[in-house]
Amino acid sequence: LRLKADSFDDYQNFMDLVHLSLNVRNASLNTTEWSYFSDDFKGFDEQFFLDGSFQGALSNLKSKKFEIYFNKELYLSGAMRIRGLPDIENTYMYFHIDEMNATAAEIRKLKLPNASLHQIMPEYLDNLGKMAFEGNFSGYYNDNVAFGKLYTDLGDIEADLYLKQDSSSSLSYQGSLASKGFKLGELLLVDDLGVISFDWLIDGKGLNKNTAEAKTKGSVNHIVYKGYDYENIKINGNIAKGLFQGDLFVEDEDLSFDFRGLIDFSEKTPRSEYFIDLKKAKLSKLNLFNQKDSITQLSLKAQIRMLGFDLDEFLGEIKFNDIKYKDAVHQEQIDSISISSQKENDLRRLTIDSDLLDAQIEGQFQLKEFNEAVSAVLRRHTEKERVNKSFNQNFMLDVNFKDINKVNEILRLDISMDSSVALQGKFDSEGEIQLSLEGKYIEYMGIRLEEFIWVASNTLEDSLKVLIESTQLSYNNAL
Repeated sequence: LRLKADSFDDYQNFMDLVHLSLNVRNASLNTTEWSYFSDDFKGFDEQFFLDGSFQGALSNLKSKKFEIYFNKELYLSGAMRIRGLPDIENTYMYFHIDEMNATAAEIRKLKLPNASLHQIMPEYLDNLGKMAFEGNFSGYYNDNVAFGKLYTDLGDIEADLYLKQDSSSSLSYQGSLASKGFKLGELLLVDDLGVISFDWLIDGKGLNKNTAEAKTKGSVNHIVYKGYDYENIKINGNIAKGLFQGDLFVEDEDLSFDFRGLIDFSEKTPRSEYFIDLKKAKLSKLNLFNQKDSITQLSLKAQIRMLGFDLDEFLGEIKFNDIKYKDAVHQEQIDSISISSQKENDLRRLTIDSDLLDAQIEGQFQLKEFNEAVSAVLRRHTEKERVNKSFNQNFMLDVNFKDINKVNEILRLDISMDSSVALQGKFDSEGEIQLSLEGKYIEYMGIRLEEFIWVASNTLEDSLKVLIESTQLSYNNAL
């Protein structure tokens, strides 16, 4: 440490008039000492180690090279200039960061005053792995601009942000974010979601979904989903006090799509409304359906109003209109399909109204486990194999067909029936099972039944019993 002053009287104004030349090697410091300069630092309790060379008066201190270590995973090096001490409220700081290494978990451990880093750094950010930053910070401790590039294990993000923290520790931010290739699926743990490249403008305050207020506008230049690279996506969004409103427009070679949505997070169960205009979706090329047929295409319009996001918990209504589907063999059009879900006490009612059929399922059921439950019941009755798992499936089923031929075409069924066929049933995964099909005629593989009733049910011996009644049976072997 060297001190230099023009006169002994300068020491009376040590902060401004005495020039320091300070070389520090592995100095151990604690942030609790900063509270002497400002009450805002009370509660900031972290030990760190400092290396570097510093010159100038304490009120105008600079360093061409410094290094700060909080721990093995949290490290900072660069150059700096600090002007205004000891008045921390009005102290201007400039940092040029050559290297900053960190992980979300290590940042979360910092004991910042009046702030919860678990909100600022949620758990899923751990998937970023090791992070490194190069760039500049300039401004005041609670009002500054950050410019630079963030490197992570999942990709790089360029940032130009104005940051400000108010007296309530709420963080305001304004600026831009961009990436040429970021592994979004690995961050969110979604297998089918791949790399994204984007350019976004953002202006907001707060990071908690219930208190944040923000506006965002930008474009997704590329995003990969199920192996398809989507292009030219425009996004506009606003969030305020738990209410999100946004628009999404896609004009891709194989997908043309307009989306407007609203999500209300302010209640325990989120409420949402969506309006969708799917002008064109080449399902095969998008790797979504019928991938062997390159001309498979779908268009539709939809309105969705619902409570909750879980398939087995949502309440509300979904309406599809002007549905058009085509592939190399089929071309179908459906005017409307309406799906509503209601719940009273422990009983759910799922109702479907459409040009093709009307259906209702009522009782206790879990759609996500339905296939597994049916498979377990069939194995129990046909192979005498019991699955060591219980399913909450106990419901009544009622289906009335309106256009059975179109249903057959869509489902690729080689069955001919009259359009007045009715299907009814009761399904209890742990008990009674009964299914009945009734109509004027049914024909399959040349076998035709007139005025038929087909009933399948289980027995006490875990066997299936099938009963068929018909006024006439005929067989026509076309071969």
